[in-house]
Amino acid sequence: MIVKDSDIIRAIEELGEHYRSNINNKYIKKAFLNLTLDISDLNRITGFTEKADYPMAHEYGFAELYENLLALARFIREVNSIILPNIRALVGTAGGGMDEKEKIIQEIAVNNFPSNLGILSDMVHRIFLMVYELDKESNKNSRTFFSRNPDLKSIGQLLINE
Repeated sequence: MIVKDSDIIRAIEELGEHYRSNINNKYIKKAFLNLTLDISDLNRITGFTEKADYPMAHEYGFAELYENLLALARFIREVNSIILPNIRALVGTAGGGMDEKEKIIQEIAVNNFPSNLGILSDMVHRIFLMVYELDKESNKNSRTFFSRNPDLKSIGQLLINE
């Protein structure tokens, strides 16, 4: 089944904008070289967060939505455990080759990164709940896609920063 819920699509577009602007920006992204995520997760995240040429151009089935959300949850968990504790060292906040303005912007990006990662986690959780509710509604007389895929049960736990 293709999910065409405009609220879910809009929430995905907002998530993509937040990810591109506040998570995967030029001031932070080199820290991600230290991640050990599967290439399939990274490809899913890239495809899910890229800006579409046309509004609401992406169409997703339940499987794809859940898999993209699971990839993002894994990313968030790994960033929380590997990147956040060492973010200044990993992005090189000495700002080599940057002018003063760029150094200040990088410092702001680094200082705001923990909050921005928390916002991303909240957005993933919100979209997950929206998809789950639609999955239940669409499968009233059968098992939900969520219930048939045990890996998806870890999404909530992965989003918790402990």
